[in-house]
Amino acid sequence: VKGVAMSFALSSMLPMLTRWTTTQEQGLLMGIASAGIGLANSVTYPISGLLCQHGGWKAIFYFGGGCGMVASFLIVCLVYDGPAKHPRVDAEEKQYLLSFQFQSQTSKKRRVIPWAKMLRSAPVW
Repeated sequence: VKGVAMSFALSSMLPMLTRWTTTQEQGLLMGIASAGIGLANSVTYPISGLLCQHGGWKAIFYFGGGCGMVASFLIVCLVYDGPAKHPRVDAEEKQYLLSFQFQSQTSKKRRVIPWAKMLRSAPVW
């Protein structure tokens, strides 16, 4: 269940970043968000060992569930769909972020994927 929830969180990260950052910052911030997964795993194992030693193996699940509930509560309270819907973003910053959204929407071109060429390509096979 935790892995499925993580896949939803990761897949929603890029659309959220496109609404809240400039195009120059998106790659860096997506890299930092992805690196956080490995960092969290490297911190989780030693903490799990300590929890198991001092509170039993059930303490690992209570701690993980508690952290997940706190994170979910914070996300529900603090994360908004975009700068236009956030009540505490000042007008100048809101206009700045919305200008990047407008630029990215107008510059999108529909790309045609050459499926036939790809399937006939020797390196593919």
